[in-house]
Amino acid sequence: MVSPQSGFGNAAVLFGLRIGYSFIPGVAVATAERGVRWSEVDPGTQRRTREFYSSVGSTLPFTYASYVWGKDKGVSRGVSAPYFGMGFNPLHGRNAFVFIPGVFCFTLTSRGAVGVCMSPLRFFGFFFGGSIFVNHPALQPFTNPVLDRIDRVSKVLGRVLAPVAKPIAGVCERVRARLGRRKVLAAAAASAR
Repeated sequence: MVSPQSGFGNAAVLFGLRIGYSFIPGVAVATAERGVRWSEVDPGTQRRTREFYSSVGSTLPFTYASYVWGKDKGVSRGVSAPYFGMGFNPLHGRNAFVFIPGVFCFTLTSRGAVGVCMSPLRFFGFFFGGSIFVNHPALQPFTNPVLDRIDRVSKVLGRVLAPVAKPIAGVCERVRARLGRRKVLAAAAASAR
């Protein structure tokens, strides 16, 4: 048994296996992952608990989203530029990552986890790999200040890019409105037949 006072007793470990498909290599990717998280040692029982999780998601240029099932369930979402990204994940909280598309990813999380994801096996657009995260309270004083600085920079960039983003958002809303009107007209025409 591991003593909860020992360094490893305070660590939680997450291990997952993933499969995915690259529609456009490094740009449009769909993935599914299944894994298990072992908690830190409970001081009362001297045992670790085991929780299974699953996630399914997609990555597109400059954004990603997935849904996570398990004890901590919800939508994982964020933004990504080439080789860098940041977002939120129900399992890890806020996170920031550096990556080589479809090959390697190094992640820091606000809950004190450091993770590595790799996809070394590739066949005809499909890829197979895994991820491992180690979560320890001693890592939070390192990960949280890094994530806070990244948040500050993103807020400044948001203010700087706001004049560009507003017209783009307006165009997107007009397109959605037109598509919505077309669907209503198509439904009305179909019901009239």
